Amino acid sequence: MKIKPLHGNVFIEPFDVTPQTKSGIILQDDKKLSRSRGRVVAVGPDVIAVKENDSVIFKPNHPHEVTIGDTVLLVAKVDDIVGIIS
Repeated sequence: MKIKPLHGNVFIEPFDVTPQTKSGIILQDDKKLSRSRGRVVAVGPDVIAVKENDSVIFKPNHPHEVTIGDTVLLVAKVDDIVGIIS
């Protein structure tokens, strides 16, 4: 299914991040850390700052979670994206 966000919205597929120390000790799951990075899946027509397949850092409490089929996506405004990971 092809989906296109409207206006200045962006669909993000969150990265599955497991926080751990440099020595490999897995830390307690922190939703803020694990839900603050992802890959842009689709962008609205008013978005020029990011493009599809960009890896981004975003404000963890702002995106809304939606499920389309078996895929979990986050819907965020482009203003909620704070950086592009290169």
